Amino acid sequence: MGYRRLSFSIRAKLVFFTVSIILLVGGGISWFDASVLRGQLIDHFEAAADQVDASTSAALVDALYFLDIPRLRGELQQAQVNHDVSVAVALDTQGRVLSDGSTDNPLWLQTFPGSIAQRLVDTRQPVHERQAGKIIKGRPVHSPGGGLLGFFYMEYSTGNLEQASAEAQQQRLLLAIAFISFGGLLAWLLAWHATKPLTCMLSAVREIGSGNLDVTLSTDRSDEIGALGESINAMASNLRRTTTSIERLNAEIAEREQTEIRLIEACDDAEKANTAKSDFLSHMSHELRTPLNAILGFGQILEMDAESLNDEQNESIREILVAGDHLLHLINEVLDLAKIESSKLEIFMQAVEVDEVMQQCLSLIVVQAEQRQLSIIDNISNRGYVVQADALRLKQVLLNLLSNAVKYNRVQGTITLDAEIIDGQRLRISIVDTGKGLTEDELARLFKPFERIESDRHVEGSGIGLVISQRLTGLMAGNMGVNSAVGTGSEFWIEFELVNSL
Repeated sequence: MGYRRLSFSIRAKLVFFTVSIILLVGGGISWFDASVLRGQLIDHFEAAADQVDASTSAALVDALYFLDIPRLRGELQQAQVNHDVSVAVALDTQGRVLSDGSTDNPLWLQTFPGSIAQRLVDTRQPVHERQAGKIIKGRPVHSPGGGLLGFFYMEYSTGNLEQASAEAQQQRLLLAIAFISFGGLLAWLLAWHATKPLTCMLSAVREIGSGNLDVTLSTDRSDEIGALGESINAMASNLRRTTTSIERLNAEIAEREQTEIRLIEACDDAEKANTAKSDFLSHMSHELRTPLNAILGFGQILEMDAESLNDEQNESIREILVAGDHLLHLINEVLDLAKIESSKLEIFMQAVEVDEVMQQCLSLIVVQAEQRQLSIIDNISNRGYVVQADALRLKQVLLNLLSNAVKYNRVQGTITLDAEIIDGQRLRISIVDTGKGLTEDELARLFKPFERIESDRHVEGSGIGLVISQRLTGLMAGNMGVNSAVGTGSEFWIEFELVNSL
């Protein structure tokens, strides 16, 4: 069985909190006032005790000096005229009682009891201590020459202090009760006045919560409650506008969902079209290579019988062979690109000696380099580098980069081959030419399929060699990059996992 949580109205809460604040403030003020009054009374009693102590000690000097017991008794009796002095004793230098102000003097020459009197005698210093119901004071009495004559010990009663403090507290308690009663009545009137319009607002808010947004409250007040009513009216107005906006947004969302569905369908169609394109390129490449190989074969046969042909015929045969080789190279590149895009290209990773692959590639481009009077600076060979790659595809990538370094270089330029070990785990192979370099716009379009740089349109090429090289490098877990500056040249580099180096 659960417990029902108590619920209080705002009016009850206002009354409770107001009375609580009044009680706390009134109680705090009363406590502080009582503390101040008690402190003042204590200070008054302390001052009175100090006055009696000082005057009596001075009066005892001669009596102690001459050991005049009757005079001692008289001075002590004079001190006890003050009704608050309960004990007044004159002691000798050893702490024995000489007189307590009484005629019979029962403690004559006996050590006065009590630790405070003993401390006074032992330390020969004034003592002052406050205990329950009394103030204890004592001081040594000296002769005019400074010699110790004895001690004066006094107990000052604070009974009148406690009585005066109790009477003051009683008066303040009665005042606090009257103050709280008046505050409670005032709090109830304030709560009733404040919560009356809140009932109307509560009804209006419930209407708004049920969906009726056409509620309007009267706002003829200029205080905070009137401002609250205006805020509720503004909230209802904003909710009406928001509801309209939400309905409009829901319609837009539904339309966008339909658009998204159409876009997804279009993406699926595009993916299917791309797959169909790759399949078409692959099939067409195979279909084109068969008659092209036949043309190249017949051309090579005719070239072998060049002596029986005239010069014009021999030149035509050479053009057929050059054009056929270029077309065959283009078909092979298109076929490779189609295989890469369709994820059908197989990669066989193994440890590959960089020296061997580089020498094979250099032997294939050395003739073209000599024709353009290019110098090749080889800083890679005979270094014993071994990388993890596909030997055939690594050769294809290096051959493409070297061919570009020859084609896009200036006449009598240089090609520099360098290698650098990166982080002790990867080998970076760099091919640097001294061509015209590339602009920022050309660098941005460099690795896009079939993109040709405007300034190099006269150079033979398909525009997909670098794209294939970059993707082949990625399939071999490598990286490819380029650094170039206009008028200086370009540096193309590839990175692969290093297996070994001498």
